[in-house]
Amino acid sequence: MTLDLVTVLFLVTGAGLAAFIAGFAGFGTALMASGLYFHVLPASMVPPLIVIGSVIAHLTTLSVSRAAMTWGPAMPFLVSGALGVPVGVALLAVMSPEILRGIVGIVLVAYGLATVTGILRPIGARLRNRLRDASIGGIGGVLGGIAGLSGVLPMVWLQLANASPGESRGILQAYNLALLGLASIAMWLGGLVTGDVQRAILVIIPASIIGALLGNRAFGLANPATFRKVVTALLLGSGIVLVWRVIA
Repeated sequence: MTLDLVTVLFLVTGAGLAAFIAGFAGFGTALMASGLYFHVLPASMVPPLIVIGSVIAHLTTLSVSRAAMTWGPAMPFLVSGALGVPVGVALLAVMSPEILRGIVGIVLVAYGLATVTGILRPIGARLRNRLRDASIGGIGGVLGGIAGLSGVLPMVWLQLANASPGESRGILQAYNLALLGLASIAMWLGGLVTGDVQRAILVIIPASIIGALLGNRAFGLANPATFRKVVTALLLGSGIVLVWRVIA
């Protein structure tokens, strides 16, 4: 891999945008960065670079806002999610990630449109309990193992449960930091973090840190209504991107 100016610009832009979203909403880094990374990098380099960049962004947010990550409420999601990741990886042998991305994309588009039009409204806190949270976290882990979509379903779930912005972001950041941390270790041990990936990581570190700091700052300025609108837009946009990649 040659780190020419165009490649560096794509890497820095993708990492900065992804980290900003991680700092603001706690999820969505893979969908934000992958579209730019795939333009300039071999496909094999993209997953480890996204995962490690996401870990850098979440660690940055944790360092400046220690209270943001709510580990207690996140534990049912986290434990089952960690168990679901290897299941998802195993399912890769019999399931197409592209088909799964298309299905998830259609669901997200339908959810986003239903929310924007007012057809679907939050159900409320009674929707959640530890068992249901664990079930959603486990499915998210499976989706993460198959297609890198671990945070999407938990965010939809928290939106439906009308969780506050602080709780939603705190749970998602703890959940994604733990799962992506495990994934990054597995990728490193599995030999996916090659010399080229390591050089690319050095390029994205400053952008990831700055993006996460700006996203964390933006979250502090946003009111609950704005946060919900931004997250809904992210989910809808993510769904459109997923469907487009499958049919394009």
